[in-house]
Amino acid sequence: MTKRTSMLVLAIVALMFAGSAYAHHSYSAYETTTTVSVEGTVEKIYFVNPHVTVVIKAKDVEYTAEFPAMRSMVQSSFTAYTLHVGDVVVASGSPMKDRTDHHISLMKEIRRPSDGWVWTSVQPQQPIATR
Repeated sequence: MTKRTSMLVLAIVALMFAGSAYAHHSYSAYETTTTVSVEGTVEKIYFVNPHVTVVIKAKDVEYTAEFPAMRSMVQSSFTAYTLHVGDVVVASGSPMKDRTDHHISLMKEIRRPSDGWVWTSVQPQQPIATR
């Protein structure tokens, strides 16, 4: 393989992974050790990549709940037709450190009390420390 071919292959591989690297972001703006629950009415649903987003109207405040990637949601039986505008839901996740920003992420659960439907995140177990 010539040097030119090697550089071309390297460039193609770098471009393939650029989208994945860009899609990952930090959760440093969130209180990752805190969970809040928001009850309200679904106003909007964005079932698109990179994250499924549900806008929830709770009393006088609109919350934006950011869920995992669309592919992960579909694999856990949460599809574009699971929730509907007007559904009353309770969503639980990590709030922003700036509580004036009504955005929650790292979603733990969303449930629809009217029929008992519940989605919970499947998070890997933390390794148990051994001596």
